[in-house]
Amino acid sequence: MQGELPMYEIKGHPFIVEVEYGLLRSVHDNMNFIEFTDMSDEGTHYEIGFSRLFGIADIYGDNPSTAIEKVPPMVELDPERVAKMYNLKVSDLPKKDRDLRTSMEWYIRRKRGEQPTINIYGHTYFVNVNHWILEPKDLRNDLLRFRDLRADPTNTYYYGMLDTKTMSLIKYDDDLIKEIPQNAVMIKIPNEKILDPFMRLRSMGWEDHLEKIGKFPIRYNFEARVLPWRDTPIPQLIRQKKKLHRKHKRSLKV
Repeated sequence: MQGELPMYEIKGHPFIVEVEYGLLRSVHDNMNFIEFTDMSDEGTHYEIGFSRLFGIADIYGDNPSTAIEKVPPMVELDPERVAKMYNLKVSDLPKKDRDLRTSMEWYIRRKRGEQPTINIYGHTYFVNVNHWILEPKDLRNDLLRFRDLRADPTNTYYYGMLDTKTMSLIKYDDDLIKEIPQNAVMIKIPNEKILDPFMRLRSMGWEDHLEKIGKFPIRYNFEARVLPWRDTPIPQLIRQKKKLHRKHKRSLKV
C-alpha cells in the first residue's frame, strides 16, 4: 500500500505514523522515533512521557519539560494499513490495539512452511531469513540479498537502490555517486523481525504458542515502499560531490 503516510502531532511536533514498523517517526529527524511498545497501552489510547522542549520521548521522566501525553491507538491513526497487516476489513477492526490478533489462516500457512511474501515494485519475493535472501517468484529475476541492502541507523528497516528494468540492486559509493542512475528507485524494506516473526517463535520453541508472537503479525502481503528521492540522502550526496568538483576546478585555475 503506497501513498502518503498519515501524520500525528504531539504538542506541535509532527511525527509520521508507521504502523507497519510499530512506531511514530519524527518528520524532522529520522533518528527520533517512538515505538508503541515504549508507550503505556491504556486501551483507548497510549500514554508516553514526552519532552515538549526537545520533541522526544522521555521514558524515565528525567527532563523538567516532560509531561504525559496521550496518543491514539494504531487502529485509529491508520486503520487501512492496520487492517491489511491483520488480514481484516477496516469494518472488522477492534477498537483497541491490544485486541488485534495475527490471522489464524496466515499462522497455519507459515507453520506448514510457506514463506512470507513481499511485493517489490510489482514483483513477488519469498522471504527467507534463514539464508538472508529474498527469492523471486519469477525465476527470471535475481534473488536479492540482505547483505546488499543498507540497514537504517535506527535498525528498523533496510533500504537499497533498485534497477526497475533488471530488478537487481544497484551498489553505490557515497563518496563517488555523481547522479541518480537511470531506471533507479530507492526501496524501503522492513527488517527480519517484522518480515518473519514466526522464526523467533520457532527459535524459542514457541511455534505452537501464537499468543507469544509479539507486536508484529505473520503476514503474506508486505509491500516494499518506494521512497521519494527527496527523502533519501542521495540528492545531498550528489550536491556535495558537485560542490567539491567545482571547488577543485576553481583551485586548478588559480
